[in-house]
Parts: sequence; C-alpha cells; structure tokens
Amino acid sequence: MFATTPAEAKISLKHLDPVAAGFLSPDAGVSLVADVETHAVSDGKALTANGTAELQNLKLRKGAAPASKPIDIAYGLTHELKENSGQIEDASIKLGDSAIHASGTYQPAESGTGDPLLNLKLSGENLPINELQQLMTAAAVRLPNGSVLKGGTLSLNLAVHGQAKALAIAGPMAFANTRLIGFDIGSKIHGIAALSGMKTGDTTEFERLRLNVRMTNAGVAAERIDAVINGMGELVGSGTVSAADQLDFNLILKGATAKGIGKVGVGLLSTLNGGTGGKSGVPIRITGTPDEPYITADVGGIFGRTTKSIFGKKD
Repeated sequence: MFATTPAEAKISLKHLDPVAAGFLSPDAGVSLVADVETHAVSDGKALTANGTAELQNLKLRKGAAPASKPIDIAYGLTHELKENSGQIEDASIKLGDSAIHASGTYQPAESGTGDPLLNLKLSGENLPINELQQLMTAAAVRLPNGSVLKGGTLSLNLAVHGQAKALAIAGPMAFANTRLIGFDIGSKIHGIAALSGMKTGDTTEFERLRLNVRMTNAGVAAERIDAVINGMGELVGSGTVSAADQLDFNLILKGATAKGIGKVGVGLLSTLNGGTGGKSGVPIRITGTPDEPYITADVGGIFGRTTKSIFGKKD
C-alpha cells in the first residue's frame, strides 16, 4: 500500500518477535518481544514513521540473561521506498531522566529477511549507572567476582557499523564517581600487596574511568585507559578481552601514595622501570577472565623476561 500510493496509518503491534518474523537472524544473538505503536505516513516515495516501543526480555548478545524489566524506546525514521533504505533521525532509550540516543542509517537485507546493514551513532551524557543495569544484563556484561556497579554516571559516543551478527562498535566511554561493590582490588593484586599491605576494602571506588573501546565478534580492545581509583592511584594503559573471555591488559600505576601500595613499593618498582619516585610508575598486568581476573606486578617485563608476579608464583 505504502509503496504505490500516498497513505497514512496508525499501527499497533503486540508481542512482535523480530527473530521469528525473519527481521533478524538467530545468529545475531539479539532477541526480544516488542509492543510497538507507530504513526506512519507515505507519499508514495518515502515512508515517515514515529512512535514508541516497549522491549521485553531483551538480549543483546548470545549467552546474555534477558533484561528483567521492559525497556522503553521512542523513535522517528524515514524509509526511502525505492531504495529500500532508511534514516533514523533519533531513537532514544529512556534511562531515568536521561537517555541513550541513536541516529544513522540502515539497509535491509536484499531478500527482505535477515540482518540489516547498520551505520549508527550512539551517544549519551551523564547516564545514571543504576539505570543502566538492565542494558548491562542484556549485553552480558560480566564484572569480577559477581560484583555490581552502583552510583555515578557514564558518558559515551560510539559508532556502530555492520550487520547485527557482525557489528563493530567503537568510540570513547567515560565513567565518573562509580563504585564496584563486592570487589576488593587490594586483595587481588599479587606481590604488590605483600610489599605494603594495601587495603582498599570490599568496594573499589572509581573517581574516573576513561577509555576508547572497539568491540567485535573477535573480542574487545580497550585503549587509552585512564582510571583513578581511590586509595590506589592512577592507572593508564591498554588491553584486550578475547572472544574466549581471556584478559590481557598492560597498565602503569602512577601517583600511588602510602594509602595505596606504599612509598617503598612505588619507589622500588618505579626505579626498576626507568623512573624515580613514581615518575615512570609501577607496571601492572591483568590476565585471567572477567569473572576471575589475576593481577600482578609486571616485574618480569622490566628485565625483559616473561611476565610474572614479583614473587614468582601466585600468592
């Protein structure tokens, strides 16, 4: 109807399953059930639509648990009928008083079913971490030792490109004043803690955490990491998380005080690493998995040997 003649319609869809309907491939790992309300107008050449959607049981990755509460989206788009391509002016995901905004283009699969080609921008400023828990669950975000992020905010500006089953997502993210509750980083650092008896308690507090990420099916690469952890100091560096959830991060701990790893430990390892008194910093290596990270002082790297704990074995 919309393809040949001008028309206007209000459309209400209940319990729409885009995978079962053939709009998304099961291989994408994305699943949901949606209630959709749309007002659509066609002039025979382009279809303009705006409306709302309530997403239930949302999963954004294979292996994710579904979001336990509905997620509300408001959207506006224009679809060119002859070209069979569209422009998303804005799709906003409500998060309390804030929202994640998506805009960009999409191109449906030629056969009319399968995964569309996406070229989108995702942005959000000062998003409340507590309201993001639903999306973190849906995206299978795993935090160490069953810990939970609480309080603070997240700002992001990401580019999303590719088919749903093979998306590349890249750009900067910045956390501010958030807490990782249930993870005692002081007790997890092998070797350094023995030097000074570092105590951070069962909550790791991030004054800031900034990084550039690139996420694909091959894993996650994090660059330009800049974190300030209360009671510890500043961490800078980069690393990766493989598709098999193996961590490989190389960081430098700078600006630590006696509240952190202690002046003696900082001075000794910084001097070995080519600096004095903390100018160069303490090399830190993180391996293991997101569930069970293993953190050591990269003293072996200072001497050009295989990376290991400063005591040669796990505490």
